[in-house]
Amino acid sequence: MMRCPLCSTVGHTREATYLEDGSKETIVQCQNVYCSATFITHECFYMALENSPLKADYKSRLVQADAGAEQGSNNG
Repeated sequence: MMRCPLCSTVGHTREATYLEDGSKETIVQCQNVYCSATFITHECFYMALENSPLKADYKSRLVQADAGAEQGSNNG
């Protein structure tokens, strides 16, 4: 949910597109009939919290990726 930057009313998502860098671009329209502004927002991953299972899973995937890269460079 994104609020309109002009009148602070809740906006309605008209279209969302995932970009190549993993972020999301969203076209939002204000629900206030007197404003009806249309604006674009960008959303991206910032960080996982310290005790998050997501962070533990991400670290294990990094270790696996590093191990795979080392094996690939040793074979070449």
